[in-house]
Amino acid sequence: RDRVRAAGGGHASADRHLGVAVAAVGSSSAAANARTAEVATRLAARTGWRTEICFATTEPSVTEAISRLRARGADQVLVAPWFLAPGLLTDRLAHAAPQAIHAEVLGAHPALTQVVLDRYHAAIEQTRALSA
Repeated sequence: RDRVRAAGGGHASADRHLGVAVAAVGSSSAAANARTAEVATRLAARTGWRTEICFATTEPSVTEAISRLRARGADQVLVAPWFLAPGLLTDRLAHAAPQAIHAEVLGAHPALTQVVLDRYHAAIEQTRALSA
């Protein structure tokens, strides 16, 4: 949500007209792709934005997601990459949809830092429990 807002999407009255294509790598694993759908669903529930998922390496593509968002009434479409860092796949998304606004990757966001710390502390606790 923060990256979408920073890119110029989702401001007050425009919220109801915003469509967000949540973009991930894409996998042959349906479970992995379902996680992206969960992210998009949570984003929509918390913000009211229309969301669709898309993938850099499989279907649905970013252009398909944008078409679906437009068909659902989105006036503004923004691609929200579910990536830690920019690179080949985010470049691929930008090349495929130059007409869309592209948010920054997750990067060094404070929420990501908290997730890393939480997982680190959980791993330490698990190690202690196994050693006991």
